[in-house]
Amino acid sequence: MRPKNTRAGVAAGVIGIATTCVAAPALAQSESPSTTPSLRVSDRTLTIGKSARFSGAVDPAYAGRAVALEFRRTRGTTWTVLATDTVGREGRYRIRRSVPRSGAVRVVLQPQPGTATAASAPSAERRIRVAAAVRVRHRRLHVRAGRRTAVAGIVRPGSAGVPVRLQVRGRRGWATIDRDRTNRRGRYVLRERLRSTRSTRARVVVAGHDGLARARRGVGRLNVYRYAHASWYGPGLYGNRLGCGGTLHPGTLGVAHKTLPCGTKVTFRHRGRTIRVRVIDRGPYVGGREYDLTQATANRLGFRGHGPVLVTR
Repeated sequence: MRPKNTRAGVAAGVIGIATTCVAAPALAQSESPSTTPSLRVSDRTLTIGKSARFSGAVDPAYAGRAVALEFRRTRGTTWTVLATDTVGREGRYRIRRSVPRSGAVRVVLQPQPGTATAASAPSAERRIRVAAAVRVRHRRLHVRAGRRTAVAGIVRPGSAGVPVRLQVRGRRGWATIDRDRTNRRGRYVLRERLRSTRSTRARVVVAGHDGLARARRGVGRLNVYRYAHASWYGPGLYGNRLGCGGTLHPGTLGVAHKTLPCGTKVTFRHRGRTIRVRVIDRGPYVGGREYDLTQATANRLGFRGHGPVLVTR
């Protein structure tokens, strides 16, 4: 019986060794560190020249290796290296870099110098939208009805023939009131004669071109005025109820009007000062006067007594 047990034990040992030899490579393969880096982008909508932060991680076993940030233009096929960084001890990297045009970016772990190994599989691609930089160097947004408003500036990078529009916000959305094309230095001038009073937001819109996305730049509030006769009130009336609800106090900002709906916003301008307030009361009931400013509103404008003031309604 002992010889049989010996042969059985030898056979079991041979099988165990063979099983170990087969399983070892599979285990080693499953435990090999991943060479595909992750990629996070701080901002995927950029202005030309503005930098974004690109960060991510790879297995710490590759600490000290280089990672390359690569870029491909929209509808392009070639990847170019924008910047590189070294993987830290914890397997992390950080790159701060601007992107030249709209397109896609990715990160690739580079091979060690002096070796024949290929670069790693690239990270997932991230789409980047890059728009031209729109600068405003001159604006005339406070004008009387019948006179010209004007906005002038420059588009970077400079390129001739790029369409530029001046738009204002209306009840049905944005409406274009003037158009221009940049000169070879990227300069533009937008003007329009406005005949009706208004107070609305304005912006400059630059068409997409040369791999850059469409750009927008708010320029402030456009105010078109007319003259109206106004007065002010307050002392002796504090504590009284207002026609649109609430109580009049020394610091109350607002204006009284006979017919404009309560809450209507009106912009006033006097001696270079501007204020935008709501209709909060009814009046004035003195012939020839359209508006009655609260004392706090009149103080902000430097308005005294009664007389003409510029208004947008």
